[in-house]
Amino acid sequence: KGDCQYYQSHTILAAERYGAASEKLAHIGEYSTHSAFNAAERAALDFAVAASTVPNAVNSSLIENLRQHWNDGEIVEILGVISVFGYLN
Repeated sequence: KGDCQYYQSHTILAAERYGAASEKLAHIGEYSTHSAFNAAERAALDFAVAASTVPNAVNSSLIENLRQHWNDGEIVEILGVISVFGYLN
């Protein structure tokens, strides 16, 4: 949920290049309520927000929600992306 506009503009551009839907990108700040996002995406984004803002905020509830939609390999991949962008930012 980085507040850096430079960072946001580059990650949005990369997301567009990799095929992210423009409606989702336009409403990423409203992912928890906007109809463009499904339950799996919401779980991943909840995890990403918690892990990237206060890593200790990742609790068992977030992990359980992730596991309802993603397998262990996918969760590792999600965490890898969070970690890389955290490092680069």
